[in-house]
Amino acid sequence: MRGIERTFGVSRRTLSAWLKEQANDLPPLEETLQPVECKKIPVLEEAIVFSDYWSAYQAVIPSEQQRPVGKETGETAHIERWNNTLRQQLARFLRKTLSFSKYVKMHEIC
Repeated sequence: MRGIERTFGVSRRTLSAWLKEQANDLPPLEETLQPVECKKIPVLEEAIVFSDYWSAYQAVIPSEQQRPVGKETGETAHIERWNNTLRQQLARFLRKTLSFSKYVKMHEIC
């Protein structure tokens, strides 16, 4: 939403009000969701994952695929980027973040 605000020069309240107004004309989210087709996800058996020494990684990544290294090596950049992206995408659902919305329709819109 911040990108839209900057691009079009509108305030957050204006944008939020416009989205809520437009959302009233949309069908319920339950009607618009497409069924998910389960597909087999290819697994790279030879893939090596670089991570730091945090025990949670060791619990979910097989030891033969994991290489714990220090952050100073730069090898952990990919997993740290993924963690940050995941945190940002889930921020809307966490109450103590700036992205949180109490309005259920805003969750559906976004």
